[in-house]
Amino acid sequence: MNIRDEALRELDRLIETGKRAASSYSLGEMSTVYWSSFEEHELRAFRASAAACVERLTGRGSEFYKHLPSREAHLQSSRDVVEGVLGVVLSLREAVEHDLLVRVEQRVRSNTHDDFLTQAEELLGARPSYHVAAMVLVGGVLEDQLRKMCVSRSLKWNGKDGMGTYNDALKEVAYPQAVWRRIQVVADNRNAAAHGGEDAAKLKHADVEDDLRWVRKFLGENVA
Repeated sequence: MNIRDEALRELDRLIETGKRAASSYSLGEMSTVYWSSFEEHELRAFRASAAACVERLTGRGSEFYKHLPSREAHLQSSRDVVEGVLGVVLSLREAVEHDLLVRVEQRVRSNTHDDFLTQAEELLGARPSYHVAAMVLVGGVLEDQLRKMCVSRSLKWNGKDGMGTYNDALKEVAYPQAVWRRIQVVADNRNAAAHGGEDAAKLKHADVEDDLRWVRKFLGENVA
């Protein structure tokens, strides 16, 4: 099961719970306030789970997250809040199902790649520089992207898993030979950094910076 299907399954579970929660409200005798038969902790668990799911899939800056109703002191008497949360989850489910969002897999992967490349930048900017460690991170990000590109194109590769074999499989399919050659440079530098010793000592700070810039550009131009 891929990430998109897992997201849909989680959203379906939240929708089922939300519908039961929303339908649990009724007016008591001589009352003008709708009251839920659900326990307060059950309603809070639903809201918290829904908010966590929306944040994980779309981020705090998304319109989906912004439209989540604010927290209320007492959800048992706040039917509008529960219905509002359910409405957001229903809308998000439709968006994920019909690919109206950036593919969930791409979002998760992109965030992970950004984290690692940001760490690499911090290592490069440190004094003394940790450019050898930064090169390992940069190479790992590129290798993961190449593997995803092979999988999404149903490409088979010869030999052991690795940047070189993924790169060979993608040559002239996803990009031209010039890009293949540039990836080989990153692979060689990453291998030198990972193995340590004299090869790692020969790595230059400027070369790692250049590889980092190139990998960022490659990621922006080549999606899985």
